[in-house]
Amino acid sequence: MFIPYKYKYLDTSKLKKSTDKVFSKNWKKLPNGKWTIAGEKSSWVKDGNKWFYPDSNGLLVENDWITTSGKWHYLKAGGYMAENEWVSYKNKWYYAGSDGAIVTNKWESINGKDYYFNSSGDLLVNTVVDGYNVDTNGVKIK
Repeated sequence: MFIPYKYKYLDTSKLKKSTDKVFSKNWKKLPNGKWTIAGEKSSWVKDGNKWFYPDSNGLLVENDWITTSGKWHYLKAGGYMAENEWVSYKNKWYYAGSDGAIVTNKWESINGKDYYFNSSGDLLVNTVVDGYNVDTNGVKIK
């Protein structure tokens, strides 16, 4: 059986160590190259320690935005949700928090630096927010 794993195929028949990770869901690659998870549509699916979202047709969403429960999430190449990481999209920067939701309307401390994200989740740069200057990298100047 072959399953997607980090942009490659993993031949589960060749696993030798008990620590090797195997996805538990029933993955299927379609002739058009898209992936589907059997029986899953328009809902979050956790497989191993990653979250995925098949669309209303059951196709895995990749390299695209979705909104659920009023929060934006970015699904990366491979279909898994961005979590605790920067997302670059169309020359703008966003940050996906620990729950995978894009940070909006607030200051966020990331690796000891403070950044401000607007209502669309865009990182603000070269501006003043709440009386603080923000530099070209979006870092609050104290």
